[in-house]
Amino acid sequence: MPEFGSADNPAHNEVMERYVVFGIEETGATNVVAGMILDYRAFDTFVEATVLFTALISLFLILKKEACIDDTE
Repeated sequence: MPEFGSADNPAHNEVMERYVVFGIEETGATNVVAGMILDYRAFDTFVEATVLFTALISLFLILKKEACIDDTE
């Protein structure tokens, strides 16, 4: 494992540097984090939100079905 906070860690690469240096200029956002999420990673964020939404809907449907089964018995 690399030492925590070391400048040569794999997380410290050119992608992170580009987001920080050019993020506001390229996205037009006033917040670097919002620009990163909504512009650079919009598709990924959309898919993650869709997966979470689908999981929640499935969970509610399963729980509702079980509640209906218990009421009829």
